[in-house]
Amino acid sequence: MSVINTNVSATLASNAINRNDRAMTTAMERLSTGQRINSAADDAAGLAISARMKSQVSGLEQAARNANDGISMLQVAEGAYVEVSNMLNRMKELAVQSASGTYSATDLTALNLEFTQLRSELQRIANNTEWNGYNILNGNAGGTGVTDVAYQVGASSGQTMTAAFNTLYKSAAVVTSTAQDETGHDGSNEQAWGMSLVGDNVVAGDKLAFSITDSASNAVQVVINISAAMQVALEGGAGAVTVGNNTTDVAYIDGGRGTALTTVLNGVSGNGGIVVKFGANKAGANTADSIQIEGTANNQEFNMVGGATSVTVIRGEVTSLDKMDISTAANVPGVLRELDAIITNVSSGRAKYGAYINRLEHASDNLTNVAQNTDSSRSRIEDADYAAETSELARTQIISQAATAMLAQANQAKQTVLALLQ
Repeated sequence: MSVINTNVSATLASNAINRNDRAMTTAMERLSTGQRINSAADDAAGLAISARMKSQVSGLEQAARNANDGISMLQVAEGAYVEVSNMLNRMKELAVQSASGTYSATDLTALNLEFTQLRSELQRIANNTEWNGYNILNGNAGGTGVTDVAYQVGASSGQTMTAAFNTLYKSAAVVTSTAQDETGHDGSNEQAWGMSLVGDNVVAGDKLAFSITDSASNAVQVVINISAAMQVALEGGAGAVTVGNNTTDVAYIDGGRGTALTTVLNGVSGNGGIVVKFGANKAGANTADSIQIEGTANNQEFNMVGGATSVTVIRGEVTSLDKMDISTAANVPGVLRELDAIITNVSSGRAKYGAYINRLEHASDNLTNVAQNTDSSRSRIEDADYAAETSELARTQIISQAATAMLAQANQAKQTVLALLQ
């Protein structure tokens, strides 16, 4: 049948060209972008899966960088502890040397000068070792008053690793004087200093450090361990707590760690030393955040060396050295005991940092491997296969040429109708 209005052959060829053009356009787009999925229409399910995987890969790669940042932070701390260990070893060497009777008072003064300078450097390192703006060795590694740092080592919520940084040394609070009582709270001729805490909350394990002299210029350095009961008293718990006369409460007193507080400063005949009460005001009444220091017998007079701000609450691994010196051989046994304990603690701290670093290195390697494998899975879903797409392009180009030729032939075939009209 020969008809003019409906050229079925041309319509078929035209439809074939349109379909082939879409396939050729898709192949060109994939070859141009390198992606098999360029719109949701290409593969709706595949697009959703690949988008989720892409987000996962980005998170894993950032988590690996977080782990490496954590390693850097811990290496700073461990590096500081290397030098701390070296100084502690030197301080022990100086202490052992000063215990020998072969050295004169001048020699001991020289040895003590180096010892105290090293002690000051320990404190400086604690307060000046920083990483990204955080002081990491004075109790502020994770922010003000926070020692734990949580590293995000995963792409999802809760996938963290926490590193606990040691506090090497920190002045946790300055104790300021509220009054000086020349006649004593009970009317006797003694001095009592009422102290008020300023700064961080005081917790068990902290230490109270101060220096005092009596009327005969006898000086004594004191470091007191703050117990759980003292902490409760400072928090306003019932009753003030008087420091005992044992090695548990008294961390250090010149001449021996076990010296009783009530026997110090006996340079004046009849004096009975001092008493320290936690959670007590100048009058001895139970008061939160207050410390009272007073004489215990008539005619006792003493002064706080350095004035009202000379009493500090300190925390950290080297705080027990705060008032120690090796100016006399009598001080050395206590110093050596503390140095041995501190060296052990610092070595444990270095080992802990090393363990954290090793763990984070493995975490970083694992994150990198997971990211690579996840990215490979995403690639198989989303990326274009160039071998297949180039073949598809060649196929569609050949079909396009053939279809165009057939459309021309279909249009030409209707010309034969004109012969019937002649």
